[in-house]
Amino acid sequence: MKIDRILVFTNVNLKTREEVYQFVVKQEFPSDIENAKKLSRELVDREAQGNIQIAESIVLPHAECNYIQRSKLLLIKTQRSIDTWSSDIHDIKVVIVMLLKSDESRNVKMQFVDIMRQLGKDELIEQLLSEDDPELLLKLLS
Repeated sequence: MKIDRILVFTNVNLKTREEVYQFVVKQEFPSDIENAKKLSRELVDREAQGNIQIAESIVLPHAECNYIQRSKLLLIKTQRSIDTWSSDIHDIKVVIVMLLKSDESRNVKMQFVDIMRQLGKDELIEQLLSEDDPELLLKLLS
């Protein structure tokens, strides 16, 4: 895939949505507290606009911001299921976070659209849930 980056994290000890979002913003802005807070708010606000669950045990939080340096996907597999993501979403094992630059090129946006289409396939969903090898997970989304 030609998206700037796909980052894969497996066996991550995260127990709540808040911990996931803290993990994500630390990956994106390790020393920029102001932008980290903005991104965290953006993820929560976008989630409030609609359901982010794309399959059983998988969520796709996303944000489109002008302060993100490079568009990317972060695939996070937790050590244990997140029992309660929100009042409507439970038993989450895979989190795919899409961070998109506001002024991203049409070409890259179309690559994200292609990945979203692939995520509609049951076979890919099953592989994302069952696979733990970071390199194989990366290939699944590439």
